Amino acid sequence: MGGYDDWIMQRNASTEPLKAMASKEQKQKTERLPRQKQKLTFRETRELETLPQAIEALEEEKQRLTET
Repeated sequence: MGGYDDWIMQRNASTEPLKAMASKEQKQKTERLPRQKQKLTFRETRELETLPQAIEALEEEKQRLTET
């Protein structure tokens, strides 16, 4: 015997434990510890400092465009 149907049954039976193991590993990856507070990089700090001026300039441009 040993036809195609037998091969499919054996193949499915052997991959089920692997699928269960893979889903267990996936759960472990999604369960992470809460992140600790990270420091801002130098670039992020500079960007944060310039953000208020950029917002103000964009608001002025928006107002000017609305008037025209």
